[in-house]
Amino acid sequence: MRGQNYLAVKTQDDLGRSYDSIEFSLADNSGDPDYDVKDNQSALAFKALKSYTTISVRSNKEITIKLNATTNSVITVERGRPMTLDSLFEITNIFVTNASGDTAAIKILGRKEGE
Repeated sequence: MRGQNYLAVKTQDDLGRSYDSIEFSLADNSGDPDYDVKDNQSALAFKALKSYTTISVRSNKEITIKLNATTNSVITVERGRPMTLDSLFEITNIFVTNASGDTAAIKILGRKEGE
């Protein structure tokens, strides 16, 4: 086998180095749902990256989110349980509804595959 050429086979995707970390409090907004994270948290959200392929969302209250548009389906984020979406599609905005009756402490980590 000496002297033979071998081709390297890539076994893992390139890991990203950039991310956005967004932390904010959201009062009950059941009367005005779909809090626009990109517009209202512009200092943190979609700052290092224009879009995400992976997000992790945590909250101390049950909340719901919609991705990319307010017309998309609701995803429930249970209180105290992180919800993660990994490399399913491009995420360009996040809309949050807090109908818990209390203020929710929300944390979102966003990253993009290969960046």
